[in-house]
Amino acid sequence: MTLARRGCEGRCPVYSVTVAGDGTVTYKGFAYVAVQGSQRDHISTLASMELLDRFRQANFLAALPSYSGAYDGGYNVLTLQMGEKRYEVVDESGLEVGLPDAIFNLEEAMDKSTQSARWVKGK
Repeated sequence: MTLARRGCEGRCPVYSVTVAGDGTVTYKGFAYVAVQGSQRDHISTLASMELLDRFRQANFLAALPSYSGAYDGGYNVLTLQMGEKRYEVVDESGLEVGLPDAIFNLEEAMDKSTQSARWVKGK
């Protein structure tokens, strides 16, 4: 499971955070973040499975591959890969263009589960 925040026209953080099935967390910070470069951590396997279950509950695989509009609301990509199967949802403009609440909430859950704010904001 990966959340990539790819920035906006302003100073939005550019980073990605990936959670593996065993709970390994990989962060990569690129721009407008407190920590640039790669960081590794670990969450419990149970927390990883709960996050995967949230993807299922959100019906992630039934979401459209892209939600984009006419304004700069940031550019986020959620990816779920299980074995050789990979599905990606691009969120360019968020809820205003039909992004399901459940998918938006997955983006937030990825950040919360991995505690990415410590690297993104330095908190």
